[in-house]
Amino acid sequence: MFSYFSKIIRFFIMLYALILPSTMMNAFADGNVLIEKTDNHHASNKTSDIDFSVNDSSKKFLNSTTNKKDTIQKNEDISEPDTPNSIARHLQTAGNMLSSSPSQLAEQAKSYALGKLNSTVNNEAQKWLSQFGTARINFALDKKGKLENSAFDILFPFYDNKADWLLFSQVGYRNKDSRNTLNFGLGGRYFQNNWMYGLNTFFDHDFTGKNRRLGGHVLNS
Repeated sequence: MFSYFSKIIRFFIMLYALILPSTMMNAFADGNVLIEKTDNHHASNKTSDIDFSVNDSSKKFLNSTTNKKDTIQKNEDISEPDTPNSIARHLQTAGNMLSSSPSQLAEQAKSYALGKLNSTVNNEAQKWLSQFGTARINFALDKKGKLENSAFDILFPFYDNKADWLLFSQVGYRNKDSRNTLNFGLGGRYFQNNWMYGLNTFFDHDFTGKNRRLGGHVLNS
């Protein structure tokens, strides 16, 4: 049963590899037909303008039309070499999938799904938390279901007079070296005559090693 399922997967991958180049060539052919029609339309407009009169304004129009045609031709010259490369990349991907065992395919699918999950969580969480303050998210769920090297920090400004005073709090969590640590801090900034004075206090709690730390520092710049 397992070998039969593997044969079905390989058949669909081979079908994808055979159909993809033909589909891409048709798409590029349609694009070339569209560009050719556009060039013909510009050429007919240029001829009709010449029939009316050849003055300074019509010369400018002709120069503009010629520049547009040159730009289209340059774009065609640039895009043409990319076509075989794109087809080759897809064929190589299909070949790698065909040469992979079912267990390797399952592992690749799992890695892809985890990457998408981590990226989505990071983007959406940071977008939502940014409405409250400055957020930094590093969500890194691994294949074992652990959050190794994950981190979360958000800074909440609770007083800002937009002139010289800023007071804020900061909350964070991080997993590093198999240790889970919670951080909490309070800080302030005072601005005067192109100088900044600051005071930070923080409290760290290491849940893994059951350690606690309280500290602070003063700064100016």
